[in-house]
Amino acid sequence: MDSHNLGMRSGFAAWLCAALVAAAPVELLPDGGFDGPLSDTGLPVGAGTFAAKDASVKASIVPDGRTGKALLVEGQGAHAGVGLNRVPIQPRQQVALRGWLKVEGSAGTRAVVKLDYLRADGSWLAMSPAEPVTPKQIGWQLVALTDVPDTVAEAALVCAVVAVEGGGKAWFDDLEMVSHPLEPGLPNLLQNGDFESVTAGQPRGFGLSWKPREAPVVLASSDQDPRNGWYCLRLAGNVNYAVAYGPAVLAVPGRHYVLKGFCRTSKGRCRIKFDYTRDGTFLGQTVSPPVSGMEWQEQTVRSEVERFPEATRIAAAVVIEGDAEAWLDDLMLTFE
Repeated sequence: MDSHNLGMRSGFAAWLCAALVAAAPVELLPDGGFDGPLSDTGLPVGAGTFAAKDASVKASIVPDGRTGKALLVEGQGAHAGVGLNRVPIQPRQQVALRGWLKVEGSAGTRAVVKLDYLRADGSWLAMSPAEPVTPKQIGWQLVALTDVPDTVAEAALVCAVVAVEGGGKAWFDDLEMVSHPLEPGLPNLLQNGDFESVTAGQPRGFGLSWKPREAPVVLASSDQDPRNGWYCLRLAGNVNYAVAYGPAVLAVPGRHYVLKGFCRTSKGRCRIKFDYTRDGTFLGQTVSPPVSGMEWQEQTVRSEVERFPEATRIAAAVVIEGDAEAWLDDLMLTFE
């Protein structure tokens, strides 16, 4: 991350302040820090363990958390964990879940934070996981994800879940789960364009390309004054150029794509752009005017697919040139 201690509380305050312009987020997990009162099971009220067939689980609250206490889950077998809460699904709400975890175990051990979707009778239906954490990732790791529960057919309840797969043990701390209304408008074709899903300190689904390759470049999730939510994207380096790019979408002939996003810089300039590719080969780009300065500035780019008729994929990206540090948030890809 771009700070040693990516503060959970300060991050939530940033989301809250930004969201007050529209609608305040609703907290859905009352004791994600595991410092409150416990039920007769030794777990937070409403929490319960589960285990796959031929698996076992032991869960307890322990003192050696990241901040205060933590939830320790010890599993044997394929899949075991703890369901932390069950919340009725509300229409047109986006749910965000994040937390810190660390793992011990064998090479096959993985720990995961996820949203489980349940039918009205409580039976399991589907899940939306963050990227798993393995024992190779030393110390506390931050993960985060977002989803829209009412898009899951038949789902009536959503539940925050922590789990261990393949045996081993994992500690979980400082979990937060909130919901807020979806903004009206066209759906975003870009996965994680709000940068709220985080894997190992980086925006999930975003890659990095830069030149010269031997020079250091930082691509990270940042809680430094995001425009909305908990996180934005940070890109920094002193190079010829550096590009952070998102998952590519199909380039449909005749379709006019529109990319909008908000940028700011502490030094240098940044732009948003479209990249056009075929079979992984770069064909060309459409670039916005440059942005500089610490105030969030909106940028818009319209695609030029007709200039690259052989292109099969189109990707949204942000680029810096020279000695620069930039932040990007609320990247939206739609079509007209």
